[in-house]
Amino acid sequence: VLFRSGVATVSNTGLVTGFTGGTTTITYTDNLGCSSSITFTVINNDLLVWGGTTSTSWSDPANWVKGSVPTAQSDVLIPSGSFYNPQIDGADATAFNVTIDAGATLTLSRSGAFNVKGNLNNSGNLVMDGTLELSGSLQQSFPGAAGTIGNMNNLTINNSAGVVLNKNIAIAGRLEVTSGSLSLG
Repeated sequence: VLFRSGVATVSNTGLVTGFTGGTTTITYTDNLGCSSSITFTVINNDLLVWGGTTSTSWSDPANWVKGSVPTAQSDVLIPSGSFYNPQIDGADATAFNVTIDAGATLTLSRSGAFNVKGNLNNSGNLVMDGTLELSGSLQQSFPGAAGTIGNMNNLTINNSAGVVLNKNIAIAGRLEVTSGSLSLG
């Protein structure tokens, strides 16, 4: 693999790491000398991918592929196949958009609080025993039509643009709308 700008590594799964963003061209040459090039632009370099190699702890940087815990500006991907699935336990967690792939699970323990500023796209499994707050500035959708979600404990809507539920949910604890509205999609 040849990068015109920057240094990068391409794994056997095609995941490019070590690239900091912008536009670049990758040229691949196979063992017969045939080559192919593709030019692409990295638009969101804030995507944090769960690696889950150390523990279930969301707040442990070693569990994230880039070695950084998500912030309110981070888009998060929880892929299937991790050794450990993420759990938000005790410490508060924040992210912008969250995507849970089919076969993956995100657990919010009873002592955990999770603040999502964008959309929560669930094609996997959500275990929501703690408090989930949806607090974006644009309309948010939750919990994702394809995935499963058991009984939630607490849900807080704090979004003046509103939240659209795209699937039926059961709330065992508290539903609190502090700003905006909650509607069925």
